[in-house]
Amino acid sequence: PDRGRLYSTGGRRRASTALRYSRSLADLDISPFDVIETANVPFLHLPALQRRCRRAGKFLVVSWYECWRGYWRKYLGPIRGLAAAAIERWTARRCGDLQIASSYLTARRLRQLTRPPISRLPVGIPVASIRAASLSGQPSAEPLLYAGRLIPEKRIDLLLRAIALLRTAEPVKLLRIVGEGPAESSLRALARDLGLETRVTWSGRLSGESAV
Repeated sequence: PDRGRLYSTGGRRRASTALRYSRSLADLDISPFDVIETANVPFLHLPALQRRCRRAGKFLVVSWYECWRGYWRKYLGPIRGLAAAAIERWTARRCGDLQIASSYLTARRLRQLTRPPISRLPVGIPVASIRAASLSGQPSAEPLLYAGRLIPEKRIDLLLRAIALLRTAEPVKLLRIVGEGPAESSLRALARDLGLETRVTWSGRLSGESAV
């Protein structure tokens, strides 16, 4: 704060908003800021933001939370996945004065795509808020919590199978799952097959961090 001003654009995950998000950058006033930081997704906004920063003489930082490379083809199919991998590779090589990776894995994958400076900065965890929430919880609340998208990549199926291995004197609730996603129906079916109806609570999507 004593050296300059930072503007963070955040990230937009929905593909349907990627182009609108990119166009909105044309009206973004970056003149008061010295550094512009943005998430790598949804990729399509990066070229426009790079041009704006270069014309204005601003320093652009791109924060990478995931780098999928060849996995895009499995995630989106052979054609769309190939296009997504190409966009990811192009933006990694052409966009950003500094790349920030949230993990060693992401940093290693990024280095296979590009050579600009890459720094590692782990995602922050609000430890104090989590501790306060755990101390104020109900004694009968589930001791385990998952919060996030319900997609195969999160390996929630592995979590459910682990819960099925736990033995308790009574059929108490052990896990609460917060979130929604395309894998929800298959995960609920797996929970039923594993006999976890009395052990898992499904909360759906909650509004805001404080609710979680």
